[in-house]
Amino acid sequence: ALCAANAVPVHQLHERMTPTERLQIFQTSDVPEYEITSIHWPRVERRSADGSTGIYLKAFGADIELWLKPTDSVLAGYDTPVYLLKSGDSAPKITKFSNVMERLEGFEDTKKSAALVVRRREDKSREMIGTIGSEHLVIAPIPERLIGEVRRQRRSADDIAVSEQDDHHYHIVYKRSPSSINVEHPEPLLARADTQTESPQLPIPDTVYPELLIVVANDLYKKLGNDFWHSTAYILAFWNSVDLRYRSFQNPKFRLNIAGIVLAEDPEVLVYLAANAEDENTTVATPALRESGTYWYARKDDIPIENYDIVVTMTSKALCNFYKGDPNCHPGTLGMAFIAAACKRSDYFKELGGSVLLTDSAAFDGVHTAVHELGHSFGARHDTTECPHTDGFIMAGVPHLNENSSDWSKCTVRQIQNYLETGPTCLYNKPHKKNILPRYLPGSIMTADQQCQKLEGTKACEVDELICQRLMCIRAGRDDNYCGTMGNAAADGTHCGGGNICLNARCVRPPKF
Repeated sequence: ALCAANAVPVHQLHERMTPTERLQIFQTSDVPEYEITSIHWPRVERRSADGSTGIYLKAFGADIELWLKPTDSVLAGYDTPVYLLKSGDSAPKITKFSNVMERLEGFEDTKKSAALVVRRREDKSREMIGTIGSEHLVIAPIPERLIGEVRRQRRSADDIAVSEQDDHHYHIVYKRSPSSINVEHPEPLLARADTQTESPQLPIPDTVYPELLIVVANDLYKKLGNDFWHSTAYILAFWNSVDLRYRSFQNPKFRLNIAGIVLAEDPEVLVYLAANAEDENTTVATPALRESGTYWYARKDDIPIENYDIVVTMTSKALCNFYKGDPNCHPGTLGMAFIAAACKRSDYFKELGGSVLLTDSAAFDGVHTAVHELGHSFGARHDTTECPHTDGFIMAGVPHLNENSSDWSKCTVRQIQNYLETGPTCLYNKPHKKNILPRYLPGSIMTADQQCQKLEGTKACEVDELICQRLMCIRAGRDDNYCGTMGNAAADGTHCGGGNICLNARCVRPPKF
């Protein structure tokens, strides 16, 4: 069994951290009360018949027992590659890492709203990040450069013998506090295609498997602390939430798959973003999207285009667009995509049609946009007269935060079905992933307070069922604790009171996926 010795407060440790380390661990520059605890992970794990692992943790005087269970999907496998991309003298340099996911595992205890993401370091030790919702606790790893010092001080102070049956690891545990934006989705673009990728005569399979290449722009990578593992874990949680939105489709079923993750190490390497910068914090969306297809077509020797169906670029910068007769680039664009272009490419023009561009602030606020823009790739247009956009379904041109905002309108369902009948065969092949990774919800690794810290630099207001439709944060720069509505709901998995979590815009009992 996993056990933990009594936690010992080490209030001075945060003073040894850099500002980046403090922000990454606590999600705020204000350091909360925290403790350091030694977690003992059994070398021979105690498991139940359903594969759950029993662990124990003592923090802030409480003895906590968790049963952590992995849950399967095809979103990613242990062989899913992660690439580092940086500028070179004549062309970008791409470095592929094929064994990253082998050190990454996701576990959850739905009864206690707990989720942990566990990484195996090179020295075989474990690094954990996650939350225990029932106890309002956050578990975070100590920066690697400080681990040796903490280990020496702790062992010296407690005179704890090293167990031969347990691997033990020191972590930070802290309590999380109880707890109208003018944006739009512009019309999708038309993609050029001259390569045969559709076969209407083939029957639609029971399940389609869109394969995605996820590209993390340098600005978003910076917001994620330039941390290779943390960024990978965030991307998995983000796209797990997107995948869940497509679970309502039954004929056929949709199962998203991450074909690879690309982390941009410098701001110039993604030329299609750098060349279309309107200013330091804004990118012109339409040309950036068009040029992204050309850019990734040119990288086909490094990342074969046969390996994925859609390339999605995620940036934390704002997006804007020019409109006819107006010299100003209008802000408020959340994302862009080509219509019905998941399997389209032009070998003549050397470009991919399956391209998506979206903005995200490292707080899971871009999940709805990702769902929406992929919908365009699968043939869905904006809801109009028959299905009014004011009903607030996923494909509304202007987001409406209500109980429908995680559901598909009947018009969208019909349009996607019509697209699938054209025979987009690139979606038909099931990914051959070795040892599928367990899934975990984004709200389980980032609380409502942490989401507000990323978005507004403050904390969440009341944490109740309403945050599942509208995340309310204390407005920055106000002395009266004024609450403002963010442009998104709280992330799936966010604790919404009474042991419930947010899922598809509703506050529900934690389900088993």
